Amino acid sequence: MKRYDYLKPKSLKEAISLKAQYGPRAMFIAGGTDVIVGIKAKKFSPEVLISLNGIEGMSYIREEDGHIK
Repeated sequence: MKRYDYLKPKSLKEAISLKAQYGPRAMFIAGGTDVIVGIKAKKFSPEVLISLNGIEGMSYIREEDGHIK
């Protein structure tokens, strides 16, 4: 099985910076189910996975005032 670099930034700013650094070689992962399914189906093959787990405000999706946050 292919190995991936797994990065766990501590802030959203750091996560965005890592994505800018690695560009299309990186994907965000949060929970991972959809990403892992896509990798197994060969829909994409990132070299780097950037975890959003543990970043404040990134552990949920909600609707507020008609907007998704």
